[in-house]
Amino acid sequence: MTNTSPRDVILHRRSRVKNKRPLTTDIQWGEIAVNFNDEDPSVYIKDESNKIRKVGGIFYSDVAPDPSVAIDGFPELSHGELWVQKISPPAAISDQDEDARLYVYNKFINSGAGGWLEIGKFRFGLIEESLDQFKDGTDGEDIVHTDGNQILINNKSVIKGESTAGGNKVIINDGANFATAVINASSNVIINSSDIDVNADNVVLSSATSYLFQTDSVTGTGSSTFTYDDHGLFNGEEIFVEEFLNDDSTPGGLTSGNYKISNTTLNTFKLNNGSTDVLASGNVRIKYSPKLVLDQDYNVLQSGNFEVKGLGDFPDTSQITDGRWDIYQNTQNGNVRIYSRTGTNISEIVGSSVTIDVKNSTGSVINAWTPVYFVGFDPINNVITIGPADASSSLAMKALGLASANIPANGLGVVTVYGELKVGDSLAIDSNPPGSDESGNVVYVKPGGGLTFLPPTKAQGQRQPIGLLLKESVGDPNGRIFVNHPDIDNQVQLRQGYIFVGSTGDHATAYRLDTNFFQTYVADDNELEISVADEISFGAYEFLWDGNSGSKIQKKVSTSDEGIGNTQQTTIDSFPVTYRSAKFFVQIALGGAGIPANYQITELLVVHNDTDVNLVDYGTASTLNQRLGDFTANIVGNNVEIYFQRYAATLGQIQIKTVRTAVLS
Repeated sequence: MTNTSPRDVILHRRSRVKNKRPLTTDIQWGEIAVNFNDEDPSVYIKDESNKIRKVGGIFYSDVAPDPSVAIDGFPELSHGELWVQKISPPAAISDQDEDARLYVYNKFINSGAGGWLEIGKFRFGLIEESLDQFKDGTDGEDIVHTDGNQILINNKSVIKGESTAGGNKVIINDGANFATAVINASSNVIINSSDIDVNADNVVLSSATSYLFQTDSVTGTGSSTFTYDDHGLFNGEEIFVEEFLNDDSTPGGLTSGNYKISNTTLNTFKLNNGSTDVLASGNVRIKYSPKLVLDQDYNVLQSGNFEVKGLGDFPDTSQITDGRWDIYQNTQNGNVRIYSRTGTNISEIVGSSVTIDVKNSTGSVINAWTPVYFVGFDPINNVITIGPADASSSLAMKALGLASANIPANGLGVVTVYGELKVGDSLAIDSNPPGSDESGNVVYVKPGGGLTFLPPTKAQGQRQPIGLLLKESVGDPNGRIFVNHPDIDNQVQLRQGYIFVGSTGDHATAYRLDTNFFQTYVADDNELEISVADEISFGAYEFLWDGNSGSKIQKKVSTSDEGIGNTQQTTIDSFPVTYRSAKFFVQIALGGAGIPANYQITELLVVHNDTDVNLVDYGTASTLNQRLGDFTANIVGNNVEIYFQRYAATLGQIQIKTVRTAVLS
């Protein structure tokens, strides 16, 4: 049983409302309803199936319409009448798609006798059979024309398509006779190809935009050292010195022109005029346009091309210039190898981890597998300085990685920040019980320094997992550890009632759940889940329950959207029949292009007896004093569903927001 709130009844048979159609209760069989809106004049009737039908349409047949065969009626075709000519497949068993041609009737052609004009055929617009939209011609006759397989402008080939023994190609600027360059002015260019050949001695990839900065300070007597924090310049890059500083009036400390960067550090650099580092009289304003240059002098690869060599092409000194490097591929596993040359020595750069160069900032040796933290920066060696990490001291944390090998006091070394570190003794972690194997366990930064398998407590200091032991090696340096393994946190076992949360200044610390606000329960899939407790206070706001499951209240907020022109009812909410009654606060917003905004608010009361639903619409207000639609309710399966039906004359986009309060049976 469905209970529906009152609705408007359309009483007219003529209407000026755009797109409005009569209901089946408005007209009888054979009776006509007319809509005389100037944007959508329409005629409607009700057919024998009690359906509203819009009169009109296009004549669809394999032969043209012939009104003269009718006994009664106007015997001529109408000017502008449309006919779709059905063209069936040649045979009943053919898999060819049905085709069609579209005609419009013009009563003024054929000396006034009239006739059908074809305006479209098949599934495409009517065009010439050759799909040639340019007239063939010669220079001076047509600015743009075609010639066989190419398009020309002023008789010069712009684009040409070829199918040759050398492959199928599209050639731009054939013979370079159209222009000296081809410029793609788009903001994003994507080339999807398995092979790109560039026939040029130099390839330059330049930034479309440049940036300007003025140096902060300048010092020096023989040559100037300019200071600008994080300037981002590299030795050998070319820059342009502007005539004036940032105020566009004060002259800079150097003659305007092109210079090259030299002697860079993190925050300083010098400028070279091509023969020597220059001396400036003050700060300069620099214009920098980043570019990537590929040329045969700086990319010395085998055979002069830019391919990656295979496993059998082990390089020698004839293939790599001193001080340069080259790339080779291991065809057995796809790994890429890098070889460098220093003097007459060829060496391979290998590794299965990410490492950084560092300097020991202390006066003591830092042993291999020691966790280290960032101390500062050494501008002379252009590396960071490090010290041994200590979980008990916030000043010696966080650890960034493990020492790859022993680092001398105040000396240079390497730190592994991610990946496998192979050389080490697991005794450096913790003393293992005889016969035990700690492989697979998480290791932490130890209070006092070093590594430990035992997570430090809050009282001991910060808890930071730093690696995963892959292979234990007690007493010999063949152990293996994965530094900063991405799954470290998932390996740590928690005690009952604890959960991992992020904490400022700490890393994935386990905290106990407050049972005053959270509770655990077994979900439908038999998994243990955590939910909010039945009684929670947030400042002045409280969520309370009296402890009686029979009086539990459920609250829900939901949003529904209707498209323009939707005539179907919309389900705005649904709740289980275990809730006996509910109160709804429904807000409706109407809008759209050319549609006056209207807002409606309605309060509903719903109650059911497991079979029938009673819905009462007891309060409605709207900004234009125009109700937008009505509500109904029904039981579907084990749920009570609430529907909204817009009025037929209501056009535009509708958004419905619903607030429900439901009480258990």
